[in-house]
Order: sequence, then structure tokens, then C-alpha cells
Amino acid sequence: MGKGNTLKLIQISPIIVALLCSVSCSGISQSNAGHSFAEHLNLNKKETISGRFKVPENHNDPKGEQIDLAYVIMKSRTALGNDYPLIYLTGGPGGKTLTKGVVEKFTNSTFRDNRDIILFDQRGVGFSSPLPNMNKEIFEIMSSNLTVDEEYNEMSKLLVTTKQEIESSGRILSSYNTFQNAKDVGFLMNELGYKKYNIMGGSYGTTLGRVIQDLFPEKLNSVIHNAPSPLKMDFLVSRLHSYQIALERLFLWCGEDSNCSSDYPELKSTYVNAIKNLKEHPIVVNMGANTFTINAQDGLYLIRRLLYVTNSKQLIPRVINALKTKDANLLKRLIQLEKRYNEKMNFSMHLAVSSYEQIESYASKSYIDSTYISLDLFPTRLGFFEAFYQSGKDWQEQKISDNDKLFKPSNVPTLITVNYYDPVTPPENGYLYKKDLSNAELLVLNEGGHGGVSNPECRDKVFKAFMDNPEVILDTSCLNLYIN
Repeated sequence: MGKGNTLKLIQISPIIVALLCSVSCSGISQSNAGHSFAEHLNLNKKETISGRFKVPENHNDPKGEQIDLAYVIMKSRTALGNDYPLIYLTGGPGGKTLTKGVVEKFTNSTFRDNRDIILFDQRGVGFSSPLPNMNKEIFEIMSSNLTVDEEYNEMSKLLVTTKQEIESSGRILSSYNTFQNAKDVGFLMNELGYKKYNIMGGSYGTTLGRVIQDLFPEKLNSVIHNAPSPLKMDFLVSRLHSYQIALERLFLWCGEDSNCSSDYPELKSTYVNAIKNLKEHPIVVNMGANTFTINAQDGLYLIRRLLYVTNSKQLIPRVINALKTKDANLLKRLIQLEKRYNEKMNFSMHLAVSSYEQIESYASKSYIDSTYISLDLFPTRLGFFEAFYQSGKDWQEQKISDNDKLFKPSNVPTLITVNYYDPVTPPENGYLYKKDLSNAELLVLNEGGHGGVSNPECRDKVFKAFMDNPEVILDTSCLNLYIN
């Protein structure tokens, strides 16, 4: 099941690989210098190895066009590392990994006590042959006071010009999906030369991790899926239902909590009325050189964004009240949060993956209309995602087959964690993941936010113990587990 005490197999350390290869080794180039991204990230040359590797843009055509991907190996604090390394899979899709924030997080992580950590930007993102991005234009559309239809029209025009830019550059848009992404990781695992790997993904990173788990089970010591995201779900419909579930649970919590119910009585009706009021009376927030107009769909969208934050249960009532009282100072901080999130995303990659994998045939216009009607926490349609989804359904002409949306049964040791108040990957997703995993443990945490926890040191301790020895029963006593 795991390596146990007698299966400490010899690994080829990336340090040794770098010395043997000098400049390149089977398509992998490793160095401590000469990479612009290494300089941008201010990598510690004694603690890291940075490099690039080439993979086919389409793995089904290995002799075709190649793309260039960037990675960083953060060396174990012990000489060679006593355990299998960790490959971290970022969410999104389209989220950047090789950022100063992520590097700093893993530099200080206890995971490095006894293993190397491998970070890489996924194809089409960041330093890995990025697709032309449109995050700035998307933020400008959100900032403007547009109706739902006007937002759709502006988004449609943006997607047309961006797609033309991608195609004129010779890129093959159909090659930017989770399955090609997973084969990149398989290539990386083979080339780096470790005996086995641990993989840990969050949100979309769990989708990618689950496909890797199906394709390369022999390469894996353990798998961690945090905030699991299934393939078989519709891009918009799943978000509507997940938001409704999370907000309902938060309102129920507030009603049962003496402090919250005292400070914010009738929170649900306050929320509904505040969103409705924005239809006629949007709030203009001064953002310095520019303004951001919060209309009804923006107000709903921004509340959904705040549900991603770990202490969302405490913050959401305050923001609902800020929408009611037009507290521009608090709302400005919420917009700044959205802007930071926007800057970390490549939305071309996000849409390439989503339009290939997360468009369900049942989700017709009438079905989506009826979904909105059936959910009482949608006084209006969902800002950004409504326009992005409706205008981008066919951005990727090719679609995944229904058969490919089904994960295979797996007995690789797996740990699944999900937050009870998660606004996009609710606990129900964890149960969907677990049913095909014969060697998995699911932990539902009594936490707010999307993938974060109030005690990250505790969760890291649990994750580390699992990677160290997947067959041992975990001590989860420090975690805030949800008790039904």
C-alpha cells in the first residue's frame, strides 16, 4: 500500500540529475541560473533548482509542435530527502503556481523537512507557454455598470478577439485541457527520475490530480485531493447550486449563533433586499484612478467570491450589511480581493478547459432559466460567470466524451478533504470522489472558504503524516471536523 519501513527505495535525486545532465537531459533543462522566472521569483539558488522542459502541444502527436513548461524543485531540508517528493497542482483552471506567494509558502512548509517539493506552471499559464490572457479586460467589464445582456455582448466580443489572437499565433486551442495537462505531469515524473511521487491538488488541481491518478497509478505513493472538483458537472449550473448550498448553510449558522443573529437579524432577507436594491441603485466605488460600479449581478458575484475566504462566516454578514448601507470602504477591500484573484488567473486557459470539459448537454437556456427560478438566493443572475459561460460555450469546438468524464476505480492511497461551507466544491463532491477510490479517507471540515482552514499548521501536519506513511491510521484530532 505504501512504502512502509522496508520499501525505502533508492531515488535519483534531482540534484544528482542536474549534475549528470549538465545542460539538458531527455528534454529537461535544469539549472540554478539563467531562467527569467527564477530571477523574477528571487529563488534561493542553494535551496532550489529551476528549469524548463518541452512537451508536445498535443501528446497524441508527439512529433508535432512543442511547448515550453517551467518548474522549480525546492530541495528537502535533509541532504537528499528521505521520502518521495510532492508535486503541487494549482487550481483554476488557469491558476499560476510559480508566484512569489506560492514559492514563499512552500519554502516555509514542513513538507520540506523530509522531501523535495516540485512546483510548475501548468501549460498555457504563467511561465509555461501562456495563452494570451484577458484578465484586465474582464475586470474592466465587471467594473462597468452593464446589464446582464450588455455584459454578455462585451464578453462575446472579447472572446472573439482573444480566440483570433490565439489561432493566429499557431497555437492549437484544443490541446489545452486536463488530459493533455495530466500527460505533461507524467512526462515530468518520468524525466525527473524519482521512484514515486506524492501529488496534492486543490480545487481544479484535484481534477487534474484525479486524471493523473488514473493515468499513472504506478508512479504515485499517495494522493491528496483538497476541495474536490469532479469532471462530470456543468460550468454554470454547478456553481449556482453550490453557491445556494453554501449560503444557505451560512445563513443557518448565523441564525443559530448568538453573536451573529444579534448583530445581523434576518440576514437572509437583508441579503435578498440588498441585491434587489442594487438593480435600481448601484454603488460606485472609487478605486483610485478608476471606479468600480457594483450593480446587482456584481453584488451577488462579490459575495460569492468572499465565500472563498476562510473566515467567510464572519465576513459575509458584514459585507451584506455594507451593500445595504453602501459602505464603500469595506466594499473597496472586497473589490481589491477580486482584483488580486483576477491577476493570478489566465482566463484563456480557464475557458479552454471549462468549455471542453464542463458543458453539459442538458444545460439548455430554458434549463438554466428554470434553475435560477428554483434557487431563492438568486435575486438576479450570477455576475461574470453568466456572461463568461454563455458567450464561451463553444470557445473550444471539441468537447470531452461522456465516457472520459468518468474517473476509473483506483486503489492508490488517497486523502480527500472538503469544507462544509465551500461555495464551489461542497462536501457532496467529496462523496462523489470517494465512491471510486477503494483506499481513500474523506474528511469533511467544519470550515468556511474554498480549500483553506483556520488552522493550516494542523492540516499540514495531517497531510505530511499521510504522505509519510499512507497506510497508518491518521490522527485528525487537531482538525475541526464537521459532525453531522
